[in-house]
Amino acid sequence: MSSCSGSATLLVLEKIMSDYKHLHIATVFISIPIDVFKEIASLLSPRDILTLARVNKLLRRLLMQRSAKHIWRAAESSVDKLPPCPRHLTNPQYAALVFSKECSSCGITVMRRLDHVLGVRLCNACRSTKVVGLSYAPSPIREYVPTSSKVKNPRTNEIRFALRSEIHELVGEFWNLPDDCDHPDFLRWINKKLKRRLERIRHATALARYINFTSAARDKELENTKLHRVIEVYCRLSARGWKPKDMEMASEDSEKAWYNLVHVRKPLTDRAWERLYPKLLRLLKLSKRRLQAKRAKNRLSKRYQLVEEMLADMRATNSVRLEMADTGQELVNNAGTTYLPFPVLSEVMQYHVFKDLVETDRSLDATKVKFRASANLVTNAISKWRARLESHLIGLANDNRKARKRDYPIGNELIEEPAPFSSRLVAGSYSHITPRNNFLFRADSVFSHKHVPLFYPRNFTPWFDTAFTIARPPEADRSVLDVICSSVTFHPEGAGYAAAVLKELGRPDASHVEMEALGERFICNRCLSRTVHSWTSLISHFLHAYSCATSTNSQPNHKTRIVFNNVHNWATWPERPLVRLLNDQELAIHDAATLLDTTGKMVECGICYDPAVPCPAARRFVMLHLRHYHNISQPVFGEHYFEVPDECAGSDAQLLGISLALDSAG
Repeated sequence: MSSCSGSATLLVLEKIMSDYKHLHIATVFISIPIDVFKEIASLLSPRDILTLARVNKLLRRLLMQRSAKHIWRAAESSVDKLPPCPRHLTNPQYAALVFSKECSSCGITVMRRLDHVLGVRLCNACRSTKVVGLSYAPSPIREYVPTSSKVKNPRTNEIRFALRSEIHELVGEFWNLPDDCDHPDFLRWINKKLKRRLERIRHATALARYINFTSAARDKELENTKLHRVIEVYCRLSARGWKPKDMEMASEDSEKAWYNLVHVRKPLTDRAWERLYPKLLRLLKLSKRRLQAKRAKNRLSKRYQLVEEMLADMRATNSVRLEMADTGQELVNNAGTTYLPFPVLSEVMQYHVFKDLVETDRSLDATKVKFRASANLVTNAISKWRARLESHLIGLANDNRKARKRDYPIGNELIEEPAPFSSRLVAGSYSHITPRNNFLFRADSVFSHKHVPLFYPRNFTPWFDTAFTIARPPEADRSVLDVICSSVTFHPEGAGYAAAVLKELGRPDASHVEMEALGERFICNRCLSRTVHSWTSLISHFLHAYSCATSTNSQPNHKTRIVFNNVHNWATWPERPLVRLLNDQELAIHDAATLLDTTGKMVECGICYDPAVPCPAARRFVMLHLRHYHNISQPVFGEHYFEVPDECAGSDAQLLGISLALDSAG
């Protein structure tokens, strides 16, 4: 019989008692035949019989007598997977042990789990007095004492525990046995106790299996109750117009509060719903606002990514560049193209067109259409961003020119405004050039960053591209443009060298694009280096050599009497050109001569020697170097120069030699 049938029977009994509530309770049960009552009681569950037995003395007497044993057994058999009552417990004791939360000794409510072997559930006080270690029992009977290791926490010297009463009972029985260990009564008693102990262990295993089964069933029942409550809550909220997406909590604290209110193992009654709904309503409204903000943020992020991708596509398809026109110059090696800096989205978000594209809440398709329709505004915003950089560079150049006028008040009228460059570009390139920014593209407009010469826009574009790829902290309040502008200075020495070289070449107003288009065909005419330079690397070479010479000082050392002549100073040898521009035939001869110079023994200047930058060269070139650099006409081997081992000598076209002009001067 199921517990549902037993509960229904108990309700019938309670109905009978309520109908006769004006009579004495005993009179009611006296009027029911005993056989009928016992038959009714046998349909109840052990928990219900235990409850009924505690109603009054009459029912207790009826249900606790030996003749009612079949009632308890019938009730026990109706419980699925419950093992039968063990031999060491009565049926009421067994029912109280399994179906109540009472101490087996004092009867108070206790939440401690029952011990399956000893068959007790004890409170802390009773456990201290009723349970003892196995060492408490005399050694002859320890083998027959039922023990448990879980009824108490194990100690260092005790891991098995038993009931004190059972030990006393065994001791009494043991002392009444014959002294002869081979006596039949003694052997029969031992066999009986071992058998009883084995029975208790088997029953404990079955009882533990039942407890686990009921616990799992109870958990499943509670989970089903919780699930039904959740479904009921969602159905009631849906009936009030709330959508499933509104019931998704947007924050951890709201989600926790929602879980504690909805996922409860209690059925949802109408009365409980009246108390629950106002609490849920507050969470729903709060979460709705948060979800709206979160979804808006996600849409904003997707629009930002889309506009960023479209801006990158715009750069790839419509790159902003300066390109040389085809003038038929035979020395031009390449197309003479240079690209202007192009921003990423984070750099131009302050402009209205980009702010509108990103921040206005529209679909991605609508954002694409809006971007294409705003192509002119986008181009203007990019031009304004680039104009900020150009204005800063123009300001640096103007400040330098004003400083020169202040330093040289006499004759400052000779410090002229820079003329526009004279190079011819393709028609599309002039859309990016204005009378104001024209001089930035000259070959003698030189800026610097950490003493490295820079030309606009050739060196600035890769600098920006690299800076854009470096992750910057979100709290950074300065754009990449601001950072670069703050670290750039005008390079007056570089501008001076570039202007002097351009004047020698007869192209005083050439653009940087034109000079770079010549490629690597410049060589320095003042030093040992026969490296073939492009325009940018040539100016870098002059500045580096000039800086090294000024740092070592051209005055002779008082001890060695050795001087360092600054041969790269154009005022030192005004009659000697600074640079040579090689045509294709001269370039081929130069490369062949450089390769030939590397076949013999290589030596190096002992005065200029730098282990970090070895510069081996042919002996005759080093002799000329010592004469013109250090005023040593008769150098001494080992003191002024030394031989370089073959494995240390270079073999490529970058090896150092001396220029043809310096060679002919010797």
